[in-house]
Amino acid sequence: MVDIREMAAHAKLMFRGRVLSRTIDPSPDPGAPVSYRDGKRMPTALIATFAVDRTYLGAPRTRAAIHFISDFGLAMGHFCIEFQPDQYWLVFAVKGSDGSLELADDCIGALRISPQLGPKLENAAWPEQMEADFIAGIDDPKETMRIFSLQRLGGLGLPSSRPALHAVIDKHNGNEKGWAAYAALETGDMTVMPKVREILDLRGGGVLESDLALALRSIKDPAGVPELVKIASTSRDDLARHEALVGLLYNFHDPRSVPVFGQALYDSDSSIASIGLEGLGHTAKTPACRMPDTLPGADNHAAFARALAECKEWWERDGRHRTLN
Repeated sequence: MVDIREMAAHAKLMFRGRVLSRTIDPSPDPGAPVSYRDGKRMPTALIATFAVDRTYLGAPRTRAAIHFISDFGLAMGHFCIEFQPDQYWLVFAVKGSDGSLELADDCIGALRISPQLGPKLENAAWPEQMEADFIAGIDDPKETMRIFSLQRLGGLGLPSSRPALHAVIDKHNGNEKGWAAYAALETGDMTVMPKVREILDLRGGGVLESDLALALRSIKDPAGVPELVKIASTSRDDLARHEALVGLLYNFHDPRSVPVFGQALYDSDSSIASIGLEGLGHTAKTPACRMPDTLPGADNHAAFARALAECKEWWERDGRHRTLN
C-alpha cells in the first residue's frame, strides 16, 4: 500500500491514463539491467505511451511517454512495474537526466486504477479531485477495479472519504468490505476497529489480512486503544497480535495495555515476548523489566533470557496485581 501524498511530494508530474502502447526504448541507458528468457536476451528498457485523462500535478497534457525498466520480476524490490496496453494507471513521474519522463520510484511510482472517472471539480486541489475519481471507481463493473479504488482511497487517507467507504462496508461482504475497512482505518477512522478485529480473527492469511495487521502499528488515536488491547490479547493471528502490541508500545503509554504486555511475556514467539518486556518497562515503569544492552551472539540471547525471567518474576509477584492510573 502506497502513501499517495508522500509519493506526490517526490513527483514533478502526476497523471492518470490508459496505456496505449509498450515499445522498446531505442536509446536505452547503458546501465540498464540485462534479462534472459529461455536463453534469449530480452529488452528491459521500454517506453509506455499513455492517453492521459486527468493531470493532477504539472502541466496538463493529453499524451505522456514514460521510460521504464522491465526486468521480468528478477530484481527484488526494483523495476516492479509492468505497464501493459489498455491498463489504467496513476503515474508519479520525474524528468530523467536526458529530459525524458521516468517513474519517481521504480517499484511504487505507478499504481493500477479503475478506468472510471469522477466529475471534474472546479478550483479543487489535486487530492480532492483524485478522491472524486477513486470514489467513482468504487462502482466499477469489475471487482478487481473496485478493490483497487478502495486501496487507493486508503493510500490517499482523506477523512472526507469515510461516507463512501462506510457505504461499501454496509453494502458488501468479503474482500470489498475488508478493503473498505482498511481504507477507512487509513483515514484515521477508529469506528471501524471492531470490523478490523473481526476480519483478522477469520485468519484468511491473504494480502488484506496482512495489510490490516501492519496498519495497527501506525494507529495513534487513543480511541483505538481498547480494540488494540483486544486484538493483542485475543487474536488468533500472530502478525495481528504482534503489530497491535507494537502500536501500544510505541504510540501510547496507556495503563490498559499493561495486562497484555504481561501476557506477551509468555508467548512462544520471542519477538512478542520482547515487546511484552519492553512494554512493561515503559508503561508500568518498573526497573525489573528492561531490555538488555545489545551483546554479541549467544551472550545477547542469554542476557535476554535473564531479563525476561526477572520481568516474569516481578509480574507474578507484583505486576499483575497493580492498579495503574
